[in-house]
Amino acid sequence: MARTLEEIDADIAKFQAAQDDLLLGNKAQTLKRGDRERTVETGSNRAGDIRRRLLELQHERSRITGERSPFAPIIPPIMS
Repeated sequence: MARTLEEIDADIAKFQAAQDDLLLGNKAQTLKRGDRERTVETGSNRAGDIRRRLLELQHERSRITGERSPFAPIIPPIMS
């Protein structure tokens, strides 16, 4: 079943908060969504995992809203 825009936005907010906590030195260990809980391990790859999940959520959101995906290619303007 497809997720709603509100569910996706809530997940984006949670992962952005986790990224902020990581950058500020706080040690959030788990992220929850509904009845599921994800344990986030500390380590050098943690920031990359959070950024990758944020990009995936933003891509999922763009499919619903029609906005530009973060995975869309950058097309330079044509110079005449």
